[in-house]
Amino acid sequence: MSGLTLAVSLVVLTAAPSVAIADPEEEDLGTWLAKNEPRVIAYLRALRPKDVGKSVRGVALSDGKREMKGYTYLGEVNLGQPNVHAHGFHMLHAGREFELHYIWVAPGPSYNLREGPKCAGSWIEPGGWAVLSGDQYTSGHVDPGTLVVTTCRRGGAVAKTPPSNPALERTGDEPAPHGRTPAAAGRSAP
Repeated sequence: MSGLTLAVSLVVLTAAPSVAIADPEEEDLGTWLAKNEPRVIAYLRALRPKDVGKSVRGVALSDGKREMKGYTYLGEVNLGQPNVHAHGFHMLHAGREFELHYIWVAPGPSYNLREGPKCAGSWIEPGGWAVLSGDQYTSGHVDPGTLVVTTCRRGGAVAKTPPSNPALERTGDEPAPHGRTPAAAGRSAP
């Protein structure tokens, strides 16, 4: 078993950094999502009720960034559809509180994002829905095999989009990968 395979296999248990870091600009969105969505889903599935209220370590992505690092886990969110899985998180960014939901759909019917999840504040408009890479997700439905991140600003009036969407930023100073579009990954716009 190679070191990279071992690091990927143990990412949830050890949070070991990736051995090889690929240049995200050289990958198309579909390839990047195919590598990273399973990592994030495995991490989310490993979270337990005892983790609610705790700051999470997050999961290493193929480009060396860490998704969800330092977020407070709010627990699983029931969206009323057995093939739809969602987990809620709380985070602070620039002194503001945000609630994020990582939603993925297993085989079965699509999920209508406009029906939920519920937001304890106001949805960031535009840009409150994104694929894992940080690219805006423009379809109102999540199809099986797709992971979407939703962002809600907690408390206060309707949230205006901050200069950058905090849910789409990665740990460190690097911006989310650019030049990728949801359409490149087979994500269709309405």
